[in-house]
Amino acid sequence: MDASVVILSSHSLFTDGIANRLQQYLPQSQLQMVNPTAHTALRELINTDPQIIIFDITDTDALQFCVSHNLLYDLPAVRLIALNPRKEQIRILTSECHPAVEIEDLLAVIARPLYA
Repeated sequence: MDASVVILSSHSLFTDGIANRLQQYLPQSQLQMVNPTAHTALRELINTDPQIIIFDITDTDALQFCVSHNLLYDLPAVRLIALNPRKEQIRILTSECHPAVEIEDLLAVIARPLYA
């Protein structure tokens, strides 16, 4: 795996545990931690240029950071992986861009199957 992975966390036990486990499988150079409450968080994230951002959906600081900075717009190639310690699932948020000039362009995206 050559992906740059960032864990966006204000250091909850859950995400710290995930980071420790991932360090067993990923080289340290591929895994970074960014605290969403730090005033340099956005700059750190952009400098890292991650392909994957992992965060705990119950961490309000991390969730607010993702939403307030429109990460899917600013980093269109990134995959946001939302983990929920209360559920056994992973939610993956991705960004897709399609041309939109006419209403038909929007209708074509709406009509397209979710998983083609």
